[in-house]
Amino acid sequence: MSPHELSRVSLADCPAMAWKNGGGVTRELLTWSAHPLDRTPSAPTTWDLRVSVADIERDGPFSTFTGIDRGFAVVQGAGVVLSFENPDQVPATQDHEISCGSEALRFAGELHVDCRLQGGPTRDLNFMVRRERGQLHMQRALPGSRSPEGLPWWAIFCWDAGRLDAMQTSLEVRGASLLWAAGELAARAQITWHSGGLAYWMGWKPR
Repeated sequence: MSPHELSRVSLADCPAMAWKNGGGVTRELLTWSAHPLDRTPSAPTTWDLRVSVADIERDGPFSTFTGIDRGFAVVQGAGVVLSFENPDQVPATQDHEISCGSEALRFAGELHVDCRLQGGPTRDLNFMVRRERGQLHMQRALPGSRSPEGLPWWAIFCWDAGRLDAMQTSLEVRGASLLWAAGELAARAQITWHSGGLAYWMGWKPR
């Protein structure tokens, strides 16, 4: 296969949707379902996974998403501290500091999460998976790393420009873009990320 076969979405082509609390905006790059009926115009708004980029402009709570597992990474800015409130844990509140380029953090969408900016606005990559339908995979794409194997859907979000290689074919990738594959193409893909820039692999495994 060739990296030219991958589907592509540019962040610049995605409209900004303001948050209800006024704390930022989200740009949705992709929603996808493995179920054909969910992809028809008459179907209700359902998806197995969702990829978006959010601009966080001030401190405040995250929205909760029941039944959703989330992956989160900072791609621009000084970073954030996420405080998770879970009365079933000791201590009940746990803080996670995430800087630009850190490994992705995964957590349940039902948790109450407060976000504190570390040094001004940030831009963040969000990957959501409907828990009853699949498992979430998300990690830094280091130079020379390969696409996840054995998954019916995977993607790479490239914040910085770089190059993808497959066999004898190369593809120059623009920054702030999502490339993804599903079905047979995803199963036979053998893609390598050859760049020192910031990028993240994402994958979905059905239950």
